[in-house]
Amino acid sequence: MQGYVVTGVRDTVSLIDPASQDPLRITASAQVSGTYGVVGSTAAAWSIANFGTVTGARGASGGGSYGYGIMLAAGGRITNGSEGDPLARISGADSAIDIRVAAGSIVNHGTIAGAARYGIRLEAGGSIVNGAPDGNAALITAQGQSYNGRAYDARAVIGVGGAAGTVTNFGTIAGAAYDAVSLLAGGSVKNGSKTDRTGLISASSVGVLMDGGGSVVNDGTIAGNIGVDHALATAGLTVTNAGTITGSDGVAVLLASGDRLVVDPGAVFQGIAVARGGGAVLELAHGATAGSLNGIGQSFAGFSTIALDAHAHWQIGGTDALVAGTTLALDAGARLDVTGTLQAAGGLVLTGTGTLATSAAAGGSIEIGSGALGPMPGTITVDYITDLTASGTLAGPVLNDGTINLAGGTLALTGRVLGSGTLSFLPGHAATLDLTDARPQVAISGFGAGDTIELQRIAGSALSYRSDPLGGGVLSVLGAGVPLARLDFVGSFTAADFHIAAGGQGSTLLSFGSPSAAAQTGLLHPIGYR
Repeated sequence: MQGYVVTGVRDTVSLIDPASQDPLRITASAQVSGTYGVVGSTAAAWSIANFGTVTGARGASGGGSYGYGIMLAAGGRITNGSEGDPLARISGADSAIDIRVAAGSIVNHGTIAGAARYGIRLEAGGSIVNGAPDGNAALITAQGQSYNGRAYDARAVIGVGGAAGTVTNFGTIAGAAYDAVSLLAGGSVKNGSKTDRTGLISASSVGVLMDGGGSVVNDGTIAGNIGVDHALATAGLTVTNAGTITGSDGVAVLLASGDRLVVDPGAVFQGIAVARGGGAVLELAHGATAGSLNGIGQSFAGFSTIALDAHAHWQIGGTDALVAGTTLALDAGARLDVTGTLQAAGGLVLTGTGTLATSAAAGGSIEIGSGALGPMPGTITVDYITDLTASGTLAGPVLNDGTINLAGGTLALTGRVLGSGTLSFLPGHAATLDLTDARPQVAISGFGAGDTIELQRIAGSALSYRSDPLGGGVLSVLGAGVPLARLDFVGSFTAADFHIAAGGQGSTLLSFGSPSAAAQTGLLHPIGYR
């Protein structure tokens, strides 16, 4: 169907009859202007392709209903220009495009410019695509200009309400508006791409305002006095940054409870990232190179979970302070190297199978607890009366004066384990303790059915157990009658409670048999015999 074709110079185009006027095509030579450039009635969700110039100018009275480039009363679809023809223009003294009642769909390769209020307003949700990868001329703007002495503050360059919106930008969405992109019912924003990082979203107030759940993925630049702001809503938001997010007032990203911030290696935050209300996740993504992050607790504040994706490698430097009870989740193959000072005053939960590492050479330290003695370079410290619940790998020497809990999975300790605390197998959680140092000073408590201890580089063939009259005992691992390793246990055990088997690559596996009633009572004993 050819629909309705407009050429030349003419006044307002009024769309009334779908049979003869839908779709509407405005040719490159056309110039359409009036108090409305194009107005579509409720008779249809109109389809419009513009390759010319459409202008909505205010009437002499300056009435609030005038000055729309295109206004569609019942939804519709608008294409402005093409990848090969970026000269098409839609402008309005009030708003360039206003689509009401039903969802709108807009693809822009030219210029869409609002003056007093919006560049694009979608009253009932919809989608907007601005430009294409490697085609960066597309522009959507709103400036908040005045008319007859009256100032009009632009509401947003793009404003979507009523239902979720989808905004994909490869060009520029910018202006002197309150916000550049405002999605009042949530949705998604995608800015730039991995191969074209020139996408820009910028405004004098908020770069991207989300009131509701959804996602913001940034591979370009998002800027405002706050870069990305999630209004306090019940639905969660995920913000992924692989480009630059800038907050000129000092806050790059402002999140709500339960939100997630995903950071790619090389991402830039000019301003802090803050999660209000707790329960937010800081996710460090896998990249071709290692990532670097400083200032957890300051530059990145309010995150109760820090997660590393599978095979992600990150370094954290400076002084980093975790909120009480933080969970550090390290997926398979992930590694977090601490080159500064990482403090977890309120305890720490380490989950997954990845590696948490520090070294004296890098000057790093990890302190879990009050930090009364101060950080010890190259050491993972668990202070007195402090718990570390852990799985995965702790790479580096461990000074444990508190309790390291095993709550399932495998905990590998690659360095020496010193201190006056305990390694505690929690009841009801089958767990494996993987030890590289065969002589840990700390005692082992809670060892029971389903638990395993693996001694690396120890090829034992027999066991010897000696009970202590004050409780607990010492288990010796023998090879050819020679003691190879010694482990101190808390609880009441007999030699029959321990079983030995060969593990892989010359290791020794220790497992637990049927515990006696006395042993069950002994599992609750908090401190080991020295």
